[in-house]
This record gives sequence, C-alpha cells and structure tokens, in this order.
Amino acid sequence: MDNRNFPRRTRKPSVGRGGVAEFINRQGVYLVLFVCLAVIGVTAYFTMGQSNDVAQVPSPSPQGQAAANPQVPTLDEEIKRLQQAASPTPAVTATPAPTATPSPTPAATATPAAKQTAILPVQGEVLRGFSAKDPVFFPTLNQWMVHKATDIQAAEGTEVKAALDGTVKSVGNDAETGYTVVLEHDGGIQTVYGNLQAPENIKKGQTVQQGDVIGKVGKSAANVQDDPAHLHFAYLVKGTAKDPMKVCK
Repeated sequence: MDNRNFPRRTRKPSVGRGGVAEFINRQGVYLVLFVCLAVIGVTAYFTMGQSNDVAQVPSPSPQGQAAANPQVPTLDEEIKRLQQAASPTPAVTATPAPTATPSPTPAATATPAAKQTAILPVQGEVLRGFSAKDPVFFPTLNQWMVHKATDIQAAEGTEVKAALDGTVKSVGNDAETGYTVVLEHDGGIQTVYGNLQAPENIKKGQTVQQGDVIGKVGKSAANVQDDPAHLHFAYLVKGTAKDPMKVCK
C-alpha cells in the first residue's frame, strides 16, 4: 500500500519541559527585561511612599533627641563621677563675724596715799612771825626785814623733828641762819630748819620719817644773836614760801 495516498497526521507539538526551555531561549531577553522593569517600578513606588511618610514626620527637637538617645558616659567620666561620690563633700566654712575690737582697759590708777599734814618741828611761842610783804624788826641787826619763815622759841637743846616724810637735801652752816638742815618732800615741798646746834647723825640723802629727830635748837645764827634760843622754820611749796603756822598742826 502506498502510504502517499493517505494523508499524514500532523503531530501537535507537546508542551513540556523542552517546550518551556525552548520558549525561554527564544523569548528570554524580553522576559528578563519585563521583570526588571517591574522590579524598578515596584521599588520606585515604595521609595516614593516612604519619602512622603518621612517628610510628614516632624524632626524631633534636641530635647527629644536627647531623651530618646541618652548619651552614654565615657569610662573616664564614670570614674570621675564615682570618685566625686566617694569623696566627702567639704563642709562650707562659715565666714567668721568680724571680731569686735575691745576697748583698751584703762590702767589701774593707784589710789594716792593720804596726804600728810605737816607737824610743827617744836612746840613753843612764836618769837617772830611769817611776813612775806611787811618787814619785821631784827634787834641784833637793828633793822626791819621781810621774814619768810617763823621763829619758834624753845629751850636750847630741844629736839627738832621732821615736819613730813622726806629726804635730806642739804646739811650746812648758813651765814644768816646758822646750822641749817633742808628736807625735800612729795609735791615739791621743802622744809628748812635753821639756828640749830651742830648737826649730829644727819647726812645729805638720808631718808627721814615724819617726827624723826633731825637736830636740836641752838643759837648759831649770827643775825639773831640777841634773840633767845629759837628754831628758824620755813615751809616752801615749789619755791614759794608759805606761813608754817597755817599749814602745820
């Protein structure tokens, strides 16, 4: 039988793994290009959406950033903090109030000793009184003279006593008053004892107490030889003669 007289059955191509492979081989370039474009489009879509979302979110403030992202201290800062915590906090020194300047204490003033009252060196009648201005008569000289002392009559040899505490300033023989002793006392006071007997046991610079015997009544003064025995007694304050009968008891 001649097969050419029968029509041939055309075989349909089967689609299988070989067909897919053949399809990819022939259409692969376009498929890859399509996939790439799809990926690019999807990526662009999501990227633009995220950009819009980011633009709508406000930027956090520095305070918010600091709160959201607290700064982690470094090792040196942490060590320093621990050292400060371990160290005792120094006490605050109070400023001292200014010290009041004390007033100087006045030096203790020594209570002055009671002033002595002068005593009369001898007891007797006044033979010739004190007269600093009006002259008095001197029989031996037969003349009138100012008399800045008091002549107290007393028996020859009568003890003469110091009128005040003091120091012997001089012991001598004066042309007018004879043997004379001069004493110095506090307050610039001087007492003069004249017409004495020759001095005994009395020296210049010697300290005497009120009432100590410093001599005896005599008749050694040349200008009163005609007078009875008496003591010539003068009392001076800083060189000025005073009436002895007014200052002595």
